[in-house]
Amino acid sequence: MSSIQAPSALLDASVGSSTTPVLERARRRAFWALLLLGCAFVPLATTANRPESNVVDQRSSAWLSAHRAEWPAVTTLAHGVTRVGNPEVAVPLVGIAALTLWCLHRRGVPGISAGEAAFWVAVPLTGYLLDGVLKGSYQRQRPPISLRLVVETTYSFPSGHSVFAAILFGLAAILFVRFLGGVRAWKRRGIAAVVVTPALFIAASRVWLGVHYPTDVLGGLLLGSAWLIAACLIRFGRPGRLTNPSETAV
Repeated sequence: MSSIQAPSALLDASVGSSTTPVLERARRRAFWALLLLGCAFVPLATTANRPESNVVDQRSSAWLSAHRAEWPAVTTLAHGVTRVGNPEVAVPLVGIAALTLWCLHRRGVPGISAGEAAFWVAVPLTGYLLDGVLKGSYQRQRPPISLRLVVETTYSFPSGHSVFAAILFGLAAILFVRFLGGVRAWKRRGIAAVVVTPALFIAASRVWLGVHYPTDVLGGLLLGSAWLIAACLIRFGRPGRLTNPSETAV
């Protein structure tokens, strides 16, 4: 199950049925997804703890550095896309989303709960703090300065841009899934996949610009997805939370 399908399963349960077996299956699927993400993250974290970067990281970074000049349009796009994860853009984005949800709740829009705005602030903020803790723990050095197209001074693993992108666009996908309760499940999942696609572009831009290794961004995407699922389980996975229609909003 993908990182979006797991929290979506909790919401699908609330949309399609309020029976205990359905909710229990949704919780189990989310727990399994969280476990799988954790198992995938551990080998990457082990690699990041080594003094030298692995062969795949080294060769991919060197290859991109040698061939980037052949695709100037991609480099321009990468510069633009990566800004979404920069604090000067990321913070206002979260703030605007939270303010919008708060206003919708105040206007009485069905499905927008009182805690909606706070949830949208809390998950990215705690994800950012977790990323900082892990960066300080692993202290992995970024690719050589000669390969970088932007300036970065923090450690490399995991990629903070990737963590933020997975959380932000994951939250947006879940929001879409919730309001498409009358649409078939496969269509909801397809729409969710489209909504989270920008997260992949943001992660890829960090490698293209030479400030992260592939394992950094992959680790960031896994971490952000796992953190999002954990947050959804905490808020929606407890018994009784999904049986009340007023609590179906993410």
